[in-house]
Amino acid sequence: MKRVLSVILCVCVIFSVAQAGVPKIRRAKIVRVQTVLNKRPVHAAPVERRPPVLTQHTPSASAQLPDVPQITSRTARVLTQNRSWLNQKVRDFQAWQLKRQRAQLNRAYAAQQKLELAKASLPSLLPHKAVTIADQTLLGMLPDTRPIDIPLLSALMDRKLVREAVTLDGEQAPALPFLKEPHIAYRGMALTPADIRHILTNGMERHRTVASNRYNISISGGSHGAIRYFATHPIINLTSSPIHAQYWGSKFLGPKPILTIFKIRGDFSKADIINADRNIAANEIEEVIALLKIDGKPTWCRMQLHDKNTLVITPYTRYTNGK
Repeated sequence: MKRVLSVILCVCVIFSVAQAGVPKIRRAKIVRVQTVLNKRPVHAAPVERRPPVLTQHTPSASAQLPDVPQITSRTARVLTQNRSWLNQKVRDFQAWQLKRQRAQLNRAYAAQQKLELAKASLPSLLPHKAVTIADQTLLGMLPDTRPIDIPLLSALMDRKLVREAVTLDGEQAPALPFLKEPHIAYRGMALTPADIRHILTNGMERHRTVASNRYNISISGGSHGAIRYFATHPIINLTSSPIHAQYWGSKFLGPKPILTIFKIRGDFSKADIINADRNIAANEIEEVIALLKIDGKPTWCRMQLHDKNTLVITPYTRYTNGK
């Protein structure tokens, strides 16, 4: 009996131990837990980086602040507006200056282009026909030049009358190789070969080149002082128009038979009558032309010094009215 009870007790103990040793397995729920290092998960959205917020430090009441003038927001706005207005005005003025300079350059360029185009249409020099001639030969090459008297006012106002005021053997004078241009003046004269050589050597001297209207100008001054000035101060009459120089030079043909035009470079006005109260130096004379007869036709020729008894003449192409 005792053995039976022992067996039963062992069976109960074994059954209890076996039942306690087999734990019940439950399905665990997976939960994502953020680590201590605060690492974002792989599939998490990107974290927005924001600048740190700075807190304004408020000084304590005991701090000593400098004594500065109080500027309100309205005062600051007015100062800013005034500064912007002044800057804008400066910029506007600079832009206006730049625009004005550009316009001046454009006008100067256009005038220069127009002048060069007009020069291209003038008679051209024929250097291959240059010859050296003595005085007597030169005097035998003069055309029959006769001026036509026209009213003085017409001479100043009507250039067509001035152009046609010189007849040569019954035909019109050939086209001049000169034109009106800045810083150029002309002087028309009736001369001899010796006079031409003297002026090319010594320039134009007031005591030898007496202006034909000097006394008329002195009277028009209307005062005793003006009359005395012009009586004691000879002047040289010049003109900015080569056509007027041709007309005034032809009016004095006679004992001095060569119609000559001097081209002079200098600081001259654009007037048709220029009164020079100084001598004209020889180096200011850019060119001299005279009206001669070449191959039986009146032709303008350049005059240059050769020696004390001869001159070199170089003819220009001959045409009238641009033809």
